[in-house]
Amino acid sequence: MAGDMVFADASEDIADIGKAIEIIDAGNVPLVSGLHKILARPNKGSMALGFGAYLFSSEGVRKQIQREAQGAKVLGLSATRLGNVKLYYPSRRDEQKKSPTASPPSTTSSPPRPRSSTRSRPTRKG
Repeated sequence: MAGDMVFADASEDIADIGKAIEIIDAGNVPLVSGLHKILARPNKGSMALGFGAYLFSSEGVRKQIQREAQGAKVLGLSATRLGNVKLYYPSRRDEQKKSPTASPPSTTSSPPRPRSSTRSRPTRKG
């Protein structure tokens, strides 16, 4: 479904744990995420289509996800621990400016304003 986020829940490399993609338009093609993935479906209208990919690739969110990962040789990320990540949203207008072909935010930019989130908790698939 458009707007769904799919996260990698296992990795041997800290840089790859929790990497995500956002489904923008799959048409009528059924999608299967496979093993070691977490599916997160935001509440309808909680963020602009395409903004999730931008948000979850930002340095601040990536660092939080990396801190939530557990393990020594192979890192794992549970849906519960992914739910601990704090998200900050800019205004809807700014979200739309960064969607769907935005590049990750600069590390020198100021953080966006917090906005209360009504996002749903991620669920584990696979």
